[in-house]
Amino acid sequence: MRKTIAILTVEEFDFNKYGGFGMVAKTIAKMLKEEKINTVIIDVSQEESLNPKFSDGVPVYFIRKKQDGIFKQIAEEIISFFRLVQTVKKLNISTLICISEWVAEYCILLKYFCPNTKRILWFQDIRTEEDWRKIFTVEEEKRIVCGDHPKRFWWILRIKKFLRKYSIRRMNLCLAQSHYLQEKAIQVYSLKKGAVKTLPNPVRVPDISKIKKSNYPIVIFLGRLDPIKRPWLFCELARRFPEVQFLVMGISHFPKLVNPKLQSFRKLKNLQFLGLITGMKKEEILRRSWILVNTSIYESLPVSFLEALANRMAILSCQNPDNIVSRFGYYTGPPTGEDEEVEKFQKGLSFLLEKNHWVTLGSKGYQYIKEVADYETIKTQIISIL
Repeated sequence: MRKTIAILTVEEFDFNKYGGFGMVAKTIAKMLKEEKINTVIIDVSQEESLNPKFSDGVPVYFIRKKQDGIFKQIAEEIISFFRLVQTVKKLNISTLICISEWVAEYCILLKYFCPNTKRILWFQDIRTEEDWRKIFTVEEEKRIVCGDHPKRFWWILRIKKFLRKYSIRRMNLCLAQSHYLQEKAIQVYSLKKGAVKTLPNPVRVPDISKIKKSNYPIVIFLGRLDPIKRPWLFCELARRFPEVQFLVMGISHFPKLVNPKLQSFRKLKNLQFLGLITGMKKEEILRRSWILVNTSIYESLPVSFLEALANRMAILSCQNPDNIVSRFGYYTGPPTGEDEEVEKFQKGLSFLLEKNHWVTLGSKGYQYIKEVADYETIKTQIISIL
């Protein structure tokens, strides 16, 4: 039987959450398909059906059913550990690529039941208890994650960390998408120095001749319109810069919580909510835009940063993983409170627009990302480790 590569993820971009993990999984699947490698995606999000769906011709298997009630949810998660073993055996998976440590615990049984399946973990976003406390300063995000049971959240988080630590130490190979995450993984999961290799997420870098910037300033927000991203701060910038065109690219998974905070901004003539934009239309907007603004209370290294740099854009953000923002844009400093931060973002945007600083910084960022994260370069490295 022909062997298969599987990509394990907490989300698949086309069917549920439209976030970075799903985008990375989709990109890697497409990359392997281009090389005629039999590839599937295994999704551990809570979907109703266990029957496979298809994303760009790649089958997507959902191994976790939706359950109501905490005890049923815990039971379903444990059952999913065995269901993953069953799926790996059924599909004759030779290598399993885990997109983020968020799925590591599902692999806890594979070493024993599927010893011939190579297990690769690609760290994408490691969140400590300190990180979660920072995130929960956004009350709406805390409500989404914890609901009415915050103590239960911390209890489950610690159990998952224990399971992940056990599973991660038994991986065949551990990768991190940034140097920052490489160091964090070693520290958080008590790994040996050198146990984690760095491999950036891939991004398509267009030829410089295809990037034609707009004659007027275009500033974009690219990502989920969820509370953790604080899109209302971006909208406040639009109010303060009426001469600049602001584009919001993304949708919310929690519109009832987010829409009321955005409603007052929708009347601004220089602010457009474009919804979920993909494909050629997205590429056209990125190639015309000047600056990416990221207002998240917390980030690892978002795919949107890579996409911005690949399209010769400067970045304005309160997050600075691997010093990307301070090198190729304007770093406002860590979050300190929304009122104070808006002032810092205003100062940063003014700086980038003045004397075309965004042009110089964006050009440097373009050269950097072309060297370290170009799609074809990363493809060659991935193929070599399968």
